[in-house]
Amino acid sequence: MLDLALLGLGLGLAVATGVLAAAALRLTSWTDVVLAAFLLGWSALVVETMALSLFDAWTRVTMTSALAVGCLVSVAVWVVRGRPALPPRGAAGGALLAAVGDPIVAALAAAVTAAFAYLVALGLVVPPGQWDELLYHLPRIVLWIQQDAVAAIADAPGSNLDANPVAAEIPQALTLLLARTDRFVSLFQLLCVPVGIVAIYGTARSLGVARSGALFGGLLFALFPAVALQAPTGYNDLAMATALVAAAHFALRPGRTALLLLGLAVALAVGTKVSGLLGIPALALFALVATTGRRRLEVAAAGLAGALAGSWWYAYNAVRTGSWDGGLAVDYNQVPSRAPDDVLLRVERYLTDGLDLTGVVGDDRFVFALAAILVLLVGVGLRRVRPALAAAAVVAAAPWLVSGLHDVVVRTFSRTWIAVGRSDVIGAFPGTPATKSSTPEAWFGPALGLVVAAAAIAIVVTTSDRRRWILLTACLGSPLLLTVTNAAAFTWDPGRGRFFLFAAALAATTFGLLLRWRFVAAALSTIAAVGLLVSVVHFRGRALGIELLQPVDDLVAWSAPRWEVQSAFSRDHPEVGRALAVVAQEIPSTATIAIARSVQMPLYQVMGGGPWRRTVFLRPDGSVPEDADWVAVPLFVHPKLDPARWRILPGTGTGEAWTIYRRVD
Repeated sequence: MLDLALLGLGLGLAVATGVLAAAALRLTSWTDVVLAAFLLGWSALVVETMALSLFDAWTRVTMTSALAVGCLVSVAVWVVRGRPALPPRGAAGGALLAAVGDPIVAALAAAVTAAFAYLVALGLVVPPGQWDELLYHLPRIVLWIQQDAVAAIADAPGSNLDANPVAAEIPQALTLLLARTDRFVSLFQLLCVPVGIVAIYGTARSLGVARSGALFGGLLFALFPAVALQAPTGYNDLAMATALVAAAHFALRPGRTALLLLGLAVALAVGTKVSGLLGIPALALFALVATTGRRRLEVAAAGLAGALAGSWWYAYNAVRTGSWDGGLAVDYNQVPSRAPDDVLLRVERYLTDGLDLTGVVGDDRFVFALAAILVLLVGVGLRRVRPALAAAAVVAAAPWLVSGLHDVVVRTFSRTWIAVGRSDVIGAFPGTPATKSSTPEAWFGPALGLVVAAAAIAIVVTTSDRRRWILLTACLGSPLLLTVTNAAAFTWDPGRGRFFLFAAALAATTFGLLLRWRFVAAALSTIAAVGLLVSVVHFRGRALGIELLQPVDDLVAWSAPRWEVQSAFSRDHPEVGRALAVVAQEIPSTATIAIARSVQMPLYQVMGGGPWRRTVFLRPDGSVPEDADWVAVPLFVHPKLDPARWRILPGTGTGEAWTIYRRVD
């Protein structure tokens, strides 16, 4: 209970710091206040953590003290500024009621609320078990706690533990530090869902979209599988995207305060992930067409300043390793060919990946037909039979529409390559849309492609002002620009959907235009809701626990032990789970465990869940630190351990499992 109380105190101080700092800015809009509080509170956490880390003094006591000091500083600034009040709550409440007064928006809000409640429960109850959480997000946090500093880790086996920026992992690390458990690591990403909705809403309002339409776009974004399936995890792509869409919002707001918050948002995005840098061109294009004259220069300067400020970890990498990315690109084979035809091929592969059916497995595609019946019944009840028939037809046909569009796109791309004599590359295009439902592999489901197509038509048909047409088109077209930047920067990977979250959020600012066509908006909302439902049902390693029409052959993690959750990605190799069960039973949490050097093994599987085993690494020469009583060896690594001093723990070392050695001398 003491740990939970300390976590509650720490989070309360962090929230109070952000809110008081936002109040001191005398903002007149609740949208601005929410986003400013989020950015300022997050920034304060980063500054406090890194200040303590400079002196290897990042501990529970010192961090709680730093949070208290930060809150007191915010109080002092707020008092010096004359204790400005927050905007009237009545106006914000009235605007919200007006937005949800639209029946379609109200129904969508109910779906998002139900989904978000489920995701919160999932994040808090089920132990972390998605791949990158186990590979580097959580291991690096535990090692930071162990060394009392967010800094480079001695003898780290892979650059991902050191080279990735840390801005989003610092709020996540706070929960592990104070609560001494990983159960709350998802809180920050979960927070990014409502904050992201607010940011999309605010940006859309500045673009001239009505309140109900602005909220419609934000809510629809929250239902995309790439968003929802990442929220209850320790990943950081959603945090990066939220910061960038907040930057887009403040790029459209007047005054110097908005410029400050714009720069801060860009700094946090760049300081979170390398893909934050790739979002800058889309943000820059948006700002270029959204502003004019001197304001355009001011926004550009603020964004550039923020990007430079957010690059502090890259500078740290350069000092440590001589490379701004710390060797990530080389270590993980992310140095692509920059030949024009290779870049074009990667662009086309990403475009086909974006036409996905995440979670729509087997017979569960017929769930859309069942939902179509409900749409039709509601329409009949409202005496809108013809529109209801049209909406129901679109909902029922959604999986086949996406599959057909995917087939057309693949055939077009393939024939083009054949025509230029490159038939060797056509095997790179998948024959069917992707359906895998997991955090690293989820894309945006059947709704996004249909929504973007409908929104493009809406922009053409309903927008007469040329400047507004250009601005809306830039927002809607941002996924294409981000596709090009990703294709130029990285090798192709089927798990890149999460890199497009910011582009999807920016595109969502235009979705509200669809409310003019009621049956279209209703149909697309239903498709998004059903798409998320089937994604959650088939969520790899975290399945809902019910079956619809297709049998579910995946782990229902609600009551599963930690070792089973964390071996869910290796279900084809049950020996992994058996080895982790042995680790959980045999190795005490107070032990010191040495892990053999490997860049592609989920280190967190053998570290514990809090309190954590003290973790060290085998030295580059293969020797074991003297204080280690256990050695964990991943697949394809063969350290030379003295058999007189080390024995293999029974139940490990078979197939593709960890091999665990125990000191016997």
